Amino acid sequence: MKTALTSFAVIAACVLGAEGAAAADVASTRSDFKMNFHYSNAELATPEGQQALLSRLESKIRRECVPASKRTALDSPESRACMDKAMRTAIGKFNSESLASLYTSRTAG
Repeated sequence: MKTALTSFAVIAACVLGAEGAAAADVASTRSDFKMNFHYSNAELATPEGQQALLSRLESKIRRECVPASKRTALDSPESRACMDKAMRTAIGKFNSESLASLYTSRTAG
């Protein structure tokens, strides 16, 4: 059986507002990026596949939003905002209500 792979580009412009001392931190984080993400339609067919897809997507977006030198257990508010915006943008590209619902439930708790 042949598996169809699909990809899409995510262009996320993470406009981050900052005041005072936080401004220097924002300047050192990536504010916009374009990335390609490859996935199989089979990943969308099951809840387990969707969980795995979300984890891969989040990992890839984290690498774009959080500089390697600043990856810690507690990311900055700016990095979290970038990741949230990029995740929401990317998830919208899948046109999958169940995937969007799964992401919403993961972020709600």
